[in-house]
Amino acid sequence: MRSIKRFLTVVTLVAIILVTFVAIVQGYRKGIEQTQQQLDDQLLLTARLLAGTSGVQNNISLGDSGIHYQRFNAEGVVLDRSLNGPDMPDFDASLDGVVDMSFDGRRWRVLNLWSDDKSLMVQVAEPVGDRFMLAEQIVNATLLPILMGMPVLALMTWVIIAVGLRHLEALARAVSQRGTDNLNRIDMPGVPSELESVVVSMNAMLAQIDHSFERERRFASDAAHELRTPISALKVNVHNLSKVLQNSPDLEDLSKSLTRMSHMIDQLLLLYRTSSENLRNEFQDINLYTLCQTVIRDRYQTIAQRDQDIELNGDPLWIAGNEFALSAMISNLVDNASKYTAPGGFIRVNLNVAAGCSTLSIEDNGAGIPDPLRKRVLDRFFRVNSGSSIQGCGLGLSIVQHVAALHHAALAIESSSFDTGTRVSLSFPQYT
Repeated sequence: MRSIKRFLTVVTLVAIILVTFVAIVQGYRKGIEQTQQQLDDQLLLTARLLAGTSGVQNNISLGDSGIHYQRFNAEGVVLDRSLNGPDMPDFDASLDGVVDMSFDGRRWRVLNLWSDDKSLMVQVAEPVGDRFMLAEQIVNATLLPILMGMPVLALMTWVIIAVGLRHLEALARAVSQRGTDNLNRIDMPGVPSELESVVVSMNAMLAQIDHSFERERRFASDAAHELRTPISALKVNVHNLSKVLQNSPDLEDLSKSLTRMSHMIDQLLLLYRTSSENLRNEFQDINLYTLCQTVIRDRYQTIAQRDQDIELNGDPLWIAGNEFALSAMISNLVDNASKYTAPGGFIRVNLNVAAGCSTLSIEDNGAGIPDPLRKRVLDRFFRVNSGSSIQGCGLGLSIVQHVAALHHAALAIESSSFDTGTRVSLSFPQYT
């Protein structure tokens, strides 16, 4: 994921470094040129001073300036030269002004100047290497603080951008903390004008979502009441009618259809309730062993009528969860195991802790689920044996999947430890 802060920092620093680099190069070139011009002016000043002392011929020393000289008369005879100076070029009357020359194994900057009366020619020279070294020292002394300040500039850029984006980060935190259990408006005093419209739009969207959830809750509540009541009345009427019209195939089909419809409505409402994020607010310490005992006890009579055996293995196993959702999940798994196992079959419920996970598994020795269909059985309304006489609507495992996701549990459907059948396992995070 791209970071706005990183993008702005990198782009800003690249732009600053590029502009600074160009400015440094131009400043370096300009500084060298100006320094060379000043050194040429110094040569000219030295030559003029020497030309003004035409009466003095005592091999004047120019100290540590690095400048050497020699003076000629109009006939080209050397009058005097600097002490310990190099072998400078011979007299050339045509030379005038500043030229670059090579002698004494080095490159020199040479200035030739005639006196006003043309009776004396002064030749002064300075090593080019010394001039450039001096010029670089002057320029580097100016540019070095700029280069050393680049890391400080980078840090300041990062801090400034971070401070500038603090409102955006605060908005991101406020949005990330929102869920179906918290759809209150976002209040951000002092928000910048660039983000004000975003906050207003977010608050409008949160209000719409809250209204949608409220309508959904009302619909589920109304549906539970309005659908169950007429179906219950129809069941009573069919039961009474069956006493009059005994052994009527049509009444038997109608009774089965009503039972299937009632079961589907119960499962749809249960699916809605187990999908709600609000259930997270009702998490508590749950003993899965005790909960499984309760579910098995409530369904034991139905299991016994099918001449099936069921056993519960394991020890008390605690997790953090919602009791209603977990009870609905276990009930669906036990019901499925019983429905899809033939009379005389076997159902086993196991509880254990391994590899830092609390695992609940329910397996049977029924027909089982083919490998290609083990993912599809989690889809709503999908049934492996849709044409069979087994009552169902294809929502049981969807409810199990929602409850598993609600509790951050890993759901696995695989073959049972019996010769045939299915095992559904749920691995919950370790209880702390």
